[in-house]
Amino acid sequence: MPYDPEVQHSADEIKKRDMEALRFCDIAVLELQEPSLAVAQELGAARALGKPVILITSSAAVTAHNWVRGDSGITCCATKEEALELLRAY
Repeated sequence: MPYDPEVQHSADEIKKRDMEALRFCDIAVLELQEPSLAVAQELGAARALGKPVILITSSAAVTAHNWVRGDSGITCCATKEEALELLRAY
C-alpha cells in the first residue's frame, strides 16, 4: 500500500491502515527480501483472515521455513514480475 513520504503517520495509524487493507483485499502481495517483523505480522494476519498470499522473496530461508512451505495459501516467487503473473492467474 503506497504511503505519501511527506506525511508522517503514527505506528497505530500505520497498523490500522495495513489491517484495513488486509481485511478488504482479495489477495495479499507482500515483499520480504530482508528480515522484517512487520511483514511477518502482515503475512500472519493475512492468513488468519483467510487471504491467499503471494510472497515475493529471494530468500531460501524464507521459502524453506515451515510456516511458509507448510501453508498452501502462500505462493512464493522471486520477482515483482512473477507476482504480477500469479495475480493474473487468480
